[in-house]
Amino acid sequence: MIVTGGDVDAGTLMAEDKILALERKAFLELARTRVTQARIRYLLEYGSPLRYWPGISSSGHYESNWAGFGVGAMEIPMVAQTELLGGNIRVGMEDNLYLERGVFASNAQLAEKSINFIQLLGCEAQTPAESRQTLVLRAAG
Repeated sequence: MIVTGGDVDAGTLMAEDKILALERKAFLELARTRVTQARIRYLLEYGSPLRYWPGISSSGHYESNWAGFGVGAMEIPMVAQTELLGGNIRVGMEDNLYLERGVFASNAQLAEKSINFIQLLGCEAQTPAESRQTLVLRAAG
């Protein structure tokens, strides 16, 4: 994902082909990394995301703990991409006000829609307690 257009001032309009060229460059740079190639091989071989890479840390394993999110209409497509790539997903009204075109959503509805989508992909969402454990957070209350 391109967060910046490179060496330009904030708010500068850019042509679509320039943005696509930057995205292509970033994608190819990422695809050349050892970690990305390991994730792709594992996904193709086992049909599920690779969350650990043997031999990277001194303990022999390294857990990737990252998250993705989408803004507006791209929220659910980013849920799918993030899940398929093995990341954690965050959704909420701070990123998207609508459940669908013209229909306002609550945080609970956005979370439920995302969980349903994740399940359609054959994956499972963490419970709030599991999420707190993953993120090393105190229990609610």
